[in-house]
Amino acid sequence: MSKKTCTKCNVEQPVINFQTYKVKGQTKIRSQCAQCRNESQKERYRTNPDVHREYLLKRKYNLSLEDYDKLIEQQDGKCAICNTENPGGHHKRFVVDHNHKTGEVRALLCSTCNTGLGNFYDNPQILLKAAEYLFTNGHYGKTSKGD
Repeated sequence: MSKKTCTKCNVEQPVINFQTYKVKGQTKIRSQCAQCRNESQKERYRTNPDVHREYLLKRKYNLSLEDYDKLIEQQDGKCAICNTENPGGHHKRFVVDHNHKTGEVRALLCSTCNTGLGNFYDNPQILLKAAEYLFTNGHYGKTSKGD
């Protein structure tokens, strides 16, 4: 079995403990073992989370942190659907809502509204049927059926 020495922990390990990556179609083996690399990446994220966040915003939505902040400002710091100021979710930030077919950014939503849209497959007809259902069967705006 082939072995390699990690450049961080200086321990010789089986090559299988090292992640691979591709450059111009050629597979290469990382210089740090998977455990050291994971620890390094976690530390880099902890010390500067905005760098990682900006990378994700740019890669997924072609937004900079400044673009994100402008959207928050345009929405008065509220969800574009329910107007809550509490974004909820794991990261406690508003979620970038986008058209899944075109990739176009629509607005920033709280976690609950974003999940709701996703559960309805971003389909306006299903959402309208759900609203109609609630008005008809949920007693919203009516005192009893038939009123």
